[in-house]
Amino acid sequence: MENYGELKRQHLRLSNEAVHLEKILKKEKAFDRLMVLATELGISWQDLGNLREVSPKLLERWDGLKEHVPKSIILLEIVQEKKKIEASLDRIRSGRATG
Repeated sequence: MENYGELKRQHLRLSNEAVHLEKILKKEKAFDRLMVLATELGISWQDLGNLREVSPKLLERWDGLKEHVPKSIILLEIVQEKKKIEASLDRIRSGRATG
């Protein structure tokens, strides 16, 4: 059984990391353009399940500072992990409601 409290702590930590990276990319005026490019490249926003396929394409197609792409990929990986944790938390919560 997954530890509910630990999952909540992990989710909070990842949320803080995501906010931090998003702020950096927005400050550098790259966030919106990178997200548009990821969308154009076919990123699956629901679960980011195709992130491994889209990441190399981001590196190839990005015409801004190269340092922005690794930050955006790390941000997307964090969001992907958050989504997995959210699904686990939902399963635990559903079990509590029905159990």
